[in-house]
Amino acid sequence: MAGQTADVAASRDAAGTESGPISLDAAGTTGTDSSPAGMGTGATADDATGTWYLNAAGSRLALTIRRDGVVYSGSLRADAAAVEPVDSITFDATKGLLVFRRPMGGQWYRAFVNQGTLAGRFSSTAAATAPDVTSYKGHVTGWNESRFPNSATGAMAWEITLGNAAARLRLQKSPATGALVGRMKVYGAAEDLEDDLTVSTWDGTKLKFSRGAGATNQDFAGEVSGRDIVGTFTTNGGAPVPWKGTRAEVLGYGVAGRARTEALSWHAAFRRQVENLMMAGNPAPLSGTATVVRNDVAPFAGAIGPNRDDDAGNWPQNYALTELKLTHTLTVRTDGSTATREVHGYLARPKVVPASGKFPLLVAVNGHGGSAHQTFEPGGGTYGIYWYGDAFARRGYMVLAIDISHRLATDQKLYSDTKTGDDPVNGNGLHPAIKAAGFDTDWEEDGERIWDVQRAVDYLATRTDADMNHLLITGMSMGGEISTIGGALDPRISMVLPAGFSPDMGVVLTHGNHPCWRWQYADIREYLDVSDWEALVSPRPFLVEVGKVDPTYSSRNPPFSADKQVARRARVAYADLASLSSHRLYLHYDGHGYHVGGAGPQRGNLGVQIATTLNPAMPDDRLWQTDAATASTWPTTFDAIKMLLP
Repeated sequence: MAGQTADVAASRDAAGTESGPISLDAAGTTGTDSSPAGMGTGATADDATGTWYLNAAGSRLALTIRRDGVVYSGSLRADAAAVEPVDSITFDATKGLLVFRRPMGGQWYRAFVNQGTLAGRFSSTAAATAPDVTSYKGHVTGWNESRFPNSATGAMAWEITLGNAAARLRLQKSPATGALVGRMKVYGAAEDLEDDLTVSTWDGTKLKFSRGAGATNQDFAGEVSGRDIVGTFTTNGGAPVPWKGTRAEVLGYGVAGRARTEALSWHAAFRRQVENLMMAGNPAPLSGTATVVRNDVAPFAGAIGPNRDDDAGNWPQNYALTELKLTHTLTVRTDGSTATREVHGYLARPKVVPASGKFPLLVAVNGHGGSAHQTFEPGGGTYGIYWYGDAFARRGYMVLAIDISHRLATDQKLYSDTKTGDDPVNGNGLHPAIKAAGFDTDWEEDGERIWDVQRAVDYLATRTDADMNHLLITGMSMGGEISTIGGALDPRISMVLPAGFSPDMGVVLTHGNHPCWRWQYADIREYLDVSDWEALVSPRPFLVEVGKVDPTYSSRNPPFSADKQVARRARVAYADLASLSSHRLYLHYDGHGYHVGGAGPQRGNLGVQIATTLNPAMPDDRLWQTDAATASTWPTTFDAIKMLLP
């Protein structure tokens, strides 16, 4: 049935073999509480008002909008420049569309508002009337201070500089104890461990705290104005030194917990906020078709890789593969036109059908240099680390692996090292961006990758032999990144198992890693950190694995300290939803590799080694971050799944 594209319902024989293209019912799989796409804005006329902190192609602007009845008025200030008027302000609450003119700057703005976030475009014209949509070429993003105010109790974070060092300062009042919880993480010019702070004053404006790091004791004083904080600090009673910073992680969950109702509200709002910023609102597919490229493909041959510890030799490849192409259409928010998006992958269906008639499910995503094909290669592909699709299929899972790659050079501005894609020989070439004709894209690259993951889940939901209550996602390296974000943004996914990805974004930023995780139109770190993606998975099971000697994201010795810091922050959300045992950090012996803890050629039957220390034992304790102690909690990851996802 290779190459068929007719939009007809598929039939399957008794063995579950695909016999034609499959029509995906977009209306039936999107726009509901169980699906991530198709969300409305839920906006009101006041959602446009307040002070917006904008990033317009790198220029920082403070926009203030007021409403008097049905009339909007406003003003704008660019950095330290004088205040200037804005006019012609309209807001369509149904669409969440805000339009205004900046006459002195010679610009029109057209942006979409959702849950205190803004994303859109601007046009370089001072015309008295709004120009045609085709003239909006610049990009603008932002957040509303009225939605994310400087708060004496809520989650606060600033990106700060201390001399030549960069750091992240986090602060929040504990709803349980009333105590002020503060943390500081210095990551540049050199990465340091994270310090718990002693906060003596914080009223939403004035801040005083102390930081003790061994023989070094620092006292800080600062004052907040808008998105900025400035102050001085002394070291061991010495001369005052200036420090300053700007708001960061404005969407973040925080470090001190939330009441249950507030935690659940954060989940719902966070999804819509990041979908607005990185996925152009995450539009529901208009149509979708799954086309069989090759049917009943034998499992890929090859020697079992030396890095595998899934006891593969005792679990035969008793499954068949189907090569698939998922094709969807969607509305492009830029101009309302329609675009087409294709996803290539392989589906493994075990030959032994469970008594229920439904298979447990896995979505597998590859990392850099990999492909869906490589996840089913016994040797683990180019780098020997992408073998997990084959491993889960051997264990009786129906596995859908999809290609995750990089964009065409014309569709992104962050890198130029990928010329042909990650694995073009096996179908994973460069991926064109979602965009309208004559425009660049409004999507961030990870947003497109997550949209692809969601369409894979849509496909699985059409199958009568799929157990949608037992749906996992896993991936290694960049695949770990995508499985974390994909699992966070799609609540249909039951359990998330990323590998080789749980870094602090500040550490990654200064470590020289590939920049494809970053956003083009905003600084992602102004809005969130990795711990917030993990917090969004709660209360669903989350098992993240990192290596004790993996220097991929950190040059510290040991390199896993930032992973433990991230886990500590994320686990606050799990504790708030009474599911703390569902978040586990698997700290294996190796470097940048995928492991399940069982038998393998190099080492065998080590078990799933869970980090035992994820909090300081006493004030000023920093040793928990470098403590490599673990406990063998389960024989293998497969056993962990049975316990965490019954």
